[in-house]
Amino acid sequence: MQSRWGEDFEDPIPQRIHVLSSPPRYPGADGSPRGATVADAPLLFEWLVAFHKEAVPHDPPPEQANIEKLAAGGRFLLLDEQTAGLSPSAAISRRLRHTAAIAPVYTPPEQRGRGYAGSVTAAVVDRVFSEGKTAACLYTDLRNPCSNRCYAKIGFKPLLRLPGIICERADRMVWVPCDTRLLVSHDLQPASEKQ
Repeated sequence: MQSRWGEDFEDPIPQRIHVLSSPPRYPGADGSPRGATVADAPLLFEWLVAFHKEAVPHDPPPEQANIEKLAAGGRFLLLDEQTAGLSPSAAISRRLRHTAAIAPVYTPPEQRGRGYAGSVTAAVVDRVFSEGKTAACLYTDLRNPCSNRCYAKIGFKPLLRLPGIICERADRMVWVPCDTRLLVSHDLQPASEKQ
């Protein structure tokens, strides 16, 4: 579809914000979470490039220098598993007054389906709570039933469904999400629990 300003839009991407405000349930995967370091930056970069291609090809690609800063800044956790080596990563993407947002969560394809992503995400939620936050949130693409099921098992509850659109401009594709400033609220509860 085309806007009156001449941009072409693709079909909306169905997304949902999920929130967790109680201790997470760990799926019981082998391995121990640990903070990423600068030494992990090359692997994180490789994984984030793969995540970008798979999940958000319309976003600007990751840059190596930014990944090194993020790795050094303590935003990423990795799951260190003895037989598989390093498994998935998850990061705190934003910290607000009472809430932190988690993104991206990435598991290499050959390591999926073993609970690794759930375990590392649960560890990030514990870190969020240890910082004094009262809730953790994340987005999911509703077209990906695996990730939605994974986060539900940890304890995340659906909060809000958000359509997003991709706008194709002459020089690039631009993702236009709904306004997420509502997450500043410290009272994040799933809609089903509000009275």
